[in-house]
Amino acid sequence: YKSTDGGRIFEGIQTPYEGSFWGGMALANNNLLIWGMRGNAYLSNDGGRNWVRSETNTDRSISGGTQLADGRIVLTGLSGLVLVSKDNGRTFDATVRSDRLSFATVSSKSDSEVLLYGDPGVLPHPLAN
Repeated sequence: YKSTDGGRIFEGIQTPYEGSFWGGMALANNNLLIWGMRGNAYLSNDGGRNWVRSETNTDRSISGGTQLADGRIVLTGLSGLVLVSKDNGRTFDATVRSDRLSFATVSSKSDSEVLLYGDPGVLPHPLAN
């Protein structure tokens, strides 16, 4: 759903994916990124009228995300999933943590590390350059 009047009225947004979305965010370049079940993530550069599927290279569900100060996008999810995009969400490099823990969301800690939040608590996760 989308509101252009501060949340008084919402209109439905159509996406090409019939499954569930669990989150989304506006990116620094004003594009929208949404994510959810089975590794699905979609980008819109026109306020949600049209969507293009991001290449996530995973079928693990995505539950949370953040954009770092340098523009990289980091998404996290179930079964140890951590995704990093350096091209504004068009493609992602997938990493599966060896502990296979699931995380609900992620936040920036530094240029080389993020914090993952979930059932195991808050854990640091290093980012490859």
